[in-house]
Amino acid sequence: MELRKRAQDKMGKQFDIKKFHEKVLESGVMPLALLGSKIDGWIAEKK
Repeated sequence: MELRKRAQDKMGKQFDIKKFHEKVLESGVMPLALLGSKIDGWIAEKK
């Protein structure tokens, strides 16, 4: 939920819940620290 909130706050209107879930699930199981880095990269890519 923290990652979702972070993405929503930083991306504003560009945030897409479907794309967020795709990013979270596309790599399968991974530690939260790595997932956080991946989501941060996605946020930066979309800004």
